[in-house]
Amino acid sequence: LNTYAISARDGAPRPELGVMVPPFAMGMPQQQIPGSHTLVEYRKEGEWVYYKDYLRPPVSKDATLSREGIFELGYMHFGTELYANIASYDHLELAVSYDSMHAAYADDRMVDLFGFSSREQDHLSFSYYPSFAGFHWQPGSRARKLDSPGPLRQVSRLDREGKLIGVREDYDRAGRAIRTERFLVPYKREEEEVGALH
Repeated sequence: LNTYAISARDGAPRPELGVMVPPFAMGMPQQQIPGSHTLVEYRKEGEWVYYKDYLRPPVSKDATLSREGIFELGYMHFGTELYANIASYDHLELAVSYDSMHAAYADDRMVDLFGFSSREQDHLSFSYYPSFAGFHWQPGSRARKLDSPGPLRQVSRLDREGKLIGVREDYDRAGRAIRTERFLVPYKREEEEVGALH
């Protein structure tokens, strides 16, 4: 993992050019790190398990955290990425940070999220509009055909048996909520399969 080879044909930057990285402070331009390359770009598939980082300094008892802050608490490295998947779904009432999170991915998109705390388990299921093909052009190279993932179509909350409970929300292709259904008692239609992991 510490050594790698890059062929001249793959379009990778030359070692002396380095790579551009986001700045440490907001508002600053990207910074170039000479001679460094991204060794691995993850394409998430299957089940991923995230455990809470208990070595992070505790939050003051007087601090008030936003919904995002509670979700990310203890997940310094992956919390922002995980929260981005559920940011549009504002019906998840979080009182405590999860002890662990299990996420199922298909085509590099989250399809199920399980959050576990000492008192409860939350399960969100995500579905998406179909992917569409497009082309990507880079200066000095030929166009490449890429499949762009379709946007989020629906988020459903499920109980331990995979039945709908709480709020299920549908979105249009622009990401606006177009329909909200509330399930006060667990419900499942026989012909409807919700959630990738059962």
